[in-house]
Amino acid sequence: MNEILVVFASATTAVRTKKLLINGGCKAKTMQTPKEYSEGGCSYCIVTSEECREKALEIADGLNVKIKGIYNWRQE
Repeated sequence: MNEILVVFASATTAVRTKKLLINGGCKAKTMQTPKEYSEGGCSYCIVTSEECREKALEIADGLNVKIKGIYNWRQE
């Protein structure tokens, strides 16, 4: 399964979005954004499947939340 990181400026917006993703049938978890994906400071992200990308974008748009970035994620 290909996973993505959806990066947000705050833990609160990441957690709110994650809960709605899970309610919509996606697997998701939150974590502090790894430094190689964090632009200029602390941020939080959701790890979810590539298949849930559009749903994450729709949820963030509905919450009027800005996504700082979306990246392919491969845990080592």
